[in-house]
Amino acid sequence: MRTLYLLGNGFDLACGLKSRYADYFESRFKWYKGYNSSDSKAIPAIYKEIQDGGIKNIPSAWFIVFAYEHDQPGYRNDHVLWKDIEKNIDTFLQDYPQENEISISEYFKYFSNSPENTPPQKKSMYELLTLYFQKKDIAFRTEENLFDIFDQELSNLENDFAKYLRTIDQNPNYQANAKLLFEKIQKAETSKRIEYVTFGTIGGHMSSMPKEPHEEFVMSFNYTRPLEDIPNYVNLHGEENQGTAMFGIADDNGYPTKTEMKITSGYRSSFFKDTRRQQKECLDKQSARTINELSKKTN
Repeated sequence: MRTLYLLGNGFDLACGLKSRYADYFESRFKWYKGYNSSDSKAIPAIYKEIQDGGIKNIPSAWFIVFAYEHDQPGYRNDHVLWKDIEKNIDTFLQDYPQENEISISEYFKYFSNSPENTPPQKKSMYELLTLYFQKKDIAFRTEENLFDIFDQELSNLENDFAKYLRTIDQNPNYQANAKLLFEKIQKAETSKRIEYVTFGTIGGHMSSMPKEPHEEFVMSFNYTRPLEDIPNYVNLHGEENQGTAMFGIADDNGYPTKTEMKITSGYRSSFFKDTRRQQKECLDKQSARTINELSKKTN
């Protein structure tokens, strides 16, 4: 018998780990003197930070992209989910963004021509991106160059996020809570499905054992690995301790996202999760074996 456990971000949150999308970005925004609370505007705070202190506290150009989303009316930290980071990446890859949306292609056109009809909020964001690239001595001549730059900047963001996780997941309470919670899940979910056979002698000691071998597999969508004693454990989106934390959009097999009819540039492939997974070699041989086992016919 095989049992598959799927662990999402709710598992880490239940164990006391502050690993939400908003937790990470708020921890970084608070570095900036112009940002005091979740009600503060992130774009002006980053602009002031770059002017006063340079870019050492700006982990990636994507921080500016997410800061733009943060400053939109109606944004609330407690409503933001991890899928929203994928949505923001997806939106930024569009060739033809909607009125309140931003994109690489639109930024390249603004950088090349500075159209006068650019809305003020977009203009501030695009000018901040230009300032960021100037401070990093990054130049680009074509839109394809710019896509390559944002690909590398996404890697920078992933690395910084992994660094953030390593500062918060060393709490022994998190490790203990994760073990305890998983034990509760095991007892609640597997005991009802495992058939046992009893053996011993009548009137003597009786015992029991599972009727069939019971293999357990854990497939985690988190970047943490608190359950070290489980051999069949896979982090699908990379592992922070291995430096393989991975963001991105849908795998390149159908690409059922909102940009399907809006992208003509063809430079988006490096942002797909399956491409980034291959680039980072997120799955080691043991993880690959685990997935192969899961793909076999189960009882």
